[in-house]
Amino acid sequence: LDRMLLRFPSLTLSLDADWKRADDATLAQLAKVLMKHRDRCKFRTVGGQTLQLPVATVTTLNSLGESFSGHHEVDKVVFEKGPKDAEACRVALGQLRLTSQEMIFNRQNLGDMGCSLACGFVRPWGSRLQIARLVECGVGDLGISFLARLLAHARQPAVNLKELNLSANKFGDRGMAELADALPMLDSLEKLLLERNKIGPMGAQALASRLSRSNVRELVLGTHLGGNPIGPVGVQALARGLNDALPRAAANRETRLEALALEDCQVGEEGAKALAEHLSR
Repeated sequence: LDRMLLRFPSLTLSLDADWKRADDATLAQLAKVLMKHRDRCKFRTVGGQTLQLPVATVTTLNSLGESFSGHHEVDKVVFEKGPKDAEACRVALGQLRLTSQEMIFNRQNLGDMGCSLACGFVRPWGSRLQIARLVECGVGDLGISFLARLLAHARQPAVNLKELNLSANKFGDRGMAELADALPMLDSLEKLLLERNKIGPMGAQALASRLSRSNVRELVLGTHLGGNPIGPVGVQALARGLNDALPRAAANRETRLEALALEDCQVGEEGAKALAEHLSR
């Protein structure tokens, strides 16, 4: 198809909406064709027909998502149900086109595949995002990895992002570590909501190591609805990160952490002692 479009400059392609039988390599090539010949390829989704995709790798879906950003006829995408999925994954892309400042999904079965596709879709205007909410969307470490790459993109970091809400998902230490690495790039981030996930001591330590270099004012790791199993070791690391007397300029910032919620995070006596010791600093 690519060679044919190159050979015949006046040719346009009408593509079917059902790609369930395509393999991963085919979808990867499709993404390249859509990016390269954006104005000459259209999907037949008239009447609200949903674009149907098979289970594919998150990398391929991320590329497809970016290619879909230039195709306004693609409003909804549904994936075939995977062997471990309770239901098929659906991603509503139309709502993301309404504003370039918000990426909001509430109680949608995105999973890692849907999250990677949505992150690719938003990438062209990622630097303008102010709110990112993926609440109760079944996103694991792989999906959070692509979200972190979107937010800390080398050419277009999300420097205007003010709120990041990832409550009630499925990511743990690996995803938290990648998200923590993105924090120094997010100059405007004030609210970071992470309760009801699977973040353990290692994830809390990764977060603590970057916390003093961020402008986060409200950090929520646990509420009455649930927390994270960060334990005393994780709480101790977070407590040390609260020390504003650290010997670096970034630590003595004008905007500093004002609220820290650790309900149902297995704080323990040692964790409580560490908080009491470092909060006074």
